Amino acid sequence: QIINMITTLPDDCKMIIAGKDISGTDYSDQFYQLARTHDNVEMIGFLETPEEVGNFFQSIDVFLYPSVREGLPITLLESIYYHVPFLTTNVPGCIDLSNRFSFPAHDPEDFGDQTNHLNLENWGQYTPHWDAISKEFSIQIVQKQFEDIFREAGLPEGVLQVLLGDGETGAAIVSGGVDKVSFTGSVATGKKVAVAAAEQLIPCTLELGGNDAMIVCADADLDRAADGAWVGSCMNTGHYCCGTERIYVVKEIYDEFLSLILEKGKGLRQGPQHGWDEDVGAVFWDRQMAIIEAHVEDARAKGANILMGGRRNPDLDGLYYEPTVITEVENSMDIMILETFGPILCIQKVESEEEALRLANDSEFGLNGNVWTEDKTKGYELARAIDTGACSVNDMAVSYGIPAAPFGGKKNSGLGQVNGKKGLRGYCHEMPIVIDRFGGKMQNGYPYSAKSAEGMKKLMDFLWLKTPIGKWLS
Repeated sequence: QIINMITTLPDDCKMIIAGKDISGTDYSDQFYQLARTHDNVEMIGFLETPEEVGNFFQSIDVFLYPSVREGLPITLLESIYYHVPFLTTNVPGCIDLSNRFSFPAHDPEDFGDQTNHLNLENWGQYTPHWDAISKEFSIQIVQKQFEDIFREAGLPEGVLQVLLGDGETGAAIVSGGVDKVSFTGSVATGKKVAVAAAEQLIPCTLELGGNDAMIVCADADLDRAADGAWVGSCMNTGHYCCGTERIYVVKEIYDEFLSLILEKGKGLRQGPQHGWDEDVGAVFWDRQMAIIEAHVEDARAKGANILMGGRRNPDLDGLYYEPTVITEVENSMDIMILETFGPILCIQKVESEEEALRLANDSEFGLNGNVWTEDKTKGYELARAIDTGACSVNDMAVSYGIPAAPFGGKKNSGLGQVNGKKGLRGYCHEMPIVIDRFGGKMQNGYPYSAKSAEGMKKLMDFLWLKTPIGKWLS
C-alpha cells in the first residue's frame, strides 16, 4: 500500500514513515529501503506505541508544512470517502514589491522572488504582473534596468513593471488594487502599509529593519569572532538590515577580544583611492549620516567611550564615516536601542552568557543575530533562545544569503517571511479541490433522524472515545 501511495505522490510531496503497523509488525528493513530509493520518502525512525505516535504528530513542526499533507489523508474517514488529487496554486494578479536602497536588486522579496516565481508559472494561464517601487535614490536606475533585462530575456510585456517614486507613489500603489504587498523599509511606514493592507483584506509581507545582537562566549575562537564583528557591523558600510549593532562579550575574554578588534581595525581602508581594495565605503545618504552622527553623539554624551573613529573621515570628500568602536554602552543609549545603519561596533562587557542573552532580547527588534562559541551544541541552544527571526553560530548573519532558508523578522522587525519554499508560496493561494470517490447517496443527507444521529454517536465513540484502537485512529 505504501509503495502504491508513493507512485501517486506529486514530486513536491514527501511521505514521512514514523511507526509500525497496528499488529506491531516491524517493517524497518523495507521502510529504510524505500527511503533509500525514493527521493520523496523520508525515514525518521520507529515509534513503538500509539502514545508515541500521537505525541510525535502533536509536537513535530514538519507536519505543519503544506508539502507534507498534500495528497495524504488526515484521518481514516477521509481515506475512505474522499480523494484529493489536486491542490491548485492560484497566482494573484498584481503584487506590489516596495524595496530598499541598500540592495536594490538582491532582496528576496524583490527581484530574487520575482525571477523564481516567473520561472514557475504558466503565463498563458495566469498572466500576473509585478509592480516594484523604490525610494528617491540614484540607484533607481539599476532597478529600472531590470525591466529591460527581463523583457529582452523574453518575459511578456507588462508582466514586470518597475515604477520609480517616493512614499506618495508607494501609497498610491498599495491602495490601488494590488493582490499583495511586500514592503521593506521603516517600522513607521511598515505599520501604515499593514493598516492599508488590512483595510483591503490583502496579505502583506514586511521587513522593517533590525538591531541585531552578537554574543561572544568565553570559549569562542576570538580571532574569528573579531573578524565576524567587523564584517558583520561594517559590510556595505553597515547598510543592511541584518547588520551587527550590539556586541555582548563575557568578561573572561573581553579585554583580549577588544584588543583584537582595535588591532584589526587599524588596517581598514576607506576611500575611492583604494579602488577594489577599499574595505569600508561611503554612507549612501546625507540623512543617514545625520542619524549615525546623532546616535554616536548621544552615546558619547551618556558616558560611552569612543576608542576608534566616531567622526566623519577628515581626509576624504563626501559622506565617509570612519569605522568606529564604542565601549561602555548600555540600553539607555539610542545607538543600542535604535537602528543606526552605519559602520559602528558597540561592545558591552557582560558577566555571563545569561546576561548576554537577556540583553540581546531586550530590544524592540528581532531580525537576526549571531553567537560565537566552540561548543556548537551550546551555540545552537543560545541561538534558539534569542527572540529573533534567524541566528547564525560562528558566522555573521548569513541566513539571508541561503535561498532555501525562510527570511523574516519578529517583533518590530517585520511580519511574514520571504525566501525558500515558504516565501514563494506566500505569493500564491493554495486551493484544495476535493472530489468524491464513489457517488451514490449523499452521506448524512436530509432528512435527518434519531436513528442516524444515534448511529453517528456510536461511530464517534468507536473512533475517538471508547476504544484504544479508536483513540489511535483519531
